[in-house]
Amino acid sequence: MLRFEVGVLSSIPVQYLGTSINVTGQIINHPATQDGEQSFYLRIDTINSKPVAIPYKILIQTFPFPTFEYGAVVQAVTMLTADDSTYLRYLRKDGIVAIGQTRSEVELVDAPHTSLLGGLYQFRDFISQRINTLFPEPSAGLMNGLLLGLRVQLPDDFKDYLKNSGTTHIIALSGFNITIIAGFLLFLARPLRREWALVAAAIGILLFVLMTGASSSVTRAAIMGWIMLLTLWWGRRRHGLNAVLVAGAGMVMINPYILQYDIGFQLSLAATIGIITLVPLITPQLRRVPRVLSEVIATTLAATAMTLPLAAFHFGGVSVIALLANLVVLPLIPWTMLVGFISLVITLVIPWAAVNVLGVITAKLVVLIITWFGSLPFAFLETPSLSVWAPIGYYLGLLIIYWWLCEKKRIRQIYA
Repeated sequence: MLRFEVGVLSSIPVQYLGTSINVTGQIINHPATQDGEQSFYLRIDTINSKPVAIPYKILIQTFPFPTFEYGAVVQAVTMLTADDSTYLRYLRKDGIVAIGQTRSEVELVDAPHTSLLGGLYQFRDFISQRINTLFPEPSAGLMNGLLLGLRVQLPDDFKDYLKNSGTTHIIALSGFNITIIAGFLLFLARPLRREWALVAAAIGILLFVLMTGASSSVTRAAIMGWIMLLTLWWGRRRHGLNAVLVAGAGMVMINPYILQYDIGFQLSLAATIGIITLVPLITPQLRRVPRVLSEVIATTLAATAMTLPLAAFHFGGVSVIALLANLVVLPLIPWTMLVGFISLVITLVIPWAAVNVLGVITAKLVVLIITWFGSLPFAFLETPSLSVWAPIGYYLGLLIIYWWLCEKKRIRQIYA
């Protein structure tokens, strides 16, 4: 989750590490429960009943019950660790300096007060529970991922199928979700003046980002969406590459840790740049392919080309069937989201309406396709451990090829 107050991380004092301490603080994110464990970010106010000079932020891992909410003030006896593990490095993007395992039940000190963010989290939980009622697993987990960006409910084997088939990106909130929300809100706001419709869309995007946890990938997509709305407001021409570069650079300036530790941000940024820059070069080479297929092929090739070294570097391998799997799966995703969203809205208005049959069938079809591709024995190719110079060299080579293709296209246009 993107945190704008990260600043420079301060190390937790060494005397607090490896021993049981009593901490009191406020929960600053939406607690998640997975694999029988509840976890949340805690901003510490006191350690062993003494106020702290620096409001350290730690990750608390505790029992699944009782469940807690955003904004609650709690007290816990915990043992802190601050090793150099991959997971803790990942958490540093959120300003987390240590991980705490509780030694007893966490106690509620003060209930959360009414807040916008707390209300949005409750609304998301309500929608998620409604999805779980409408859809069986793993279709419910898929729908939670497509509509809300939630992955905790996905079975581990299905996560492996997503990775092996190169389709993990479909459950990551991105520009596609932001585009749908902006378009839907602009459609609803048609009776309003153009300026007010754009404002409504911008506010809707903001609320969606906050509700889904403000991950770096969806925040980047939202900033791009706001930039595009501003271009509509000013009547300017839209430049996707400028928008993604401004969004990425701005986020890194605010929180430099996301560039170093947030793999999702890296992949999302690379894929978006690839789609914006490479699709116009790939599409003309697919003139004989039907347009629906050519768009999917060009988009998948562009995104894969840009994310390939990062996937190999971080995950130790790449999917060799990603192109084929995405050709089959991607055309179904918009329809799956649409049917799921309509079923959800109707059952919210008419709770007894049995309209989820089509949604279940569509989601089940996507699950079966991903499972089949992901279970192929040759689907995922493991790669040797790479140094950081491998991705750098790859991108330099890709940049040269891109420049050469652009020059070739420009010269061809001059003499055409």
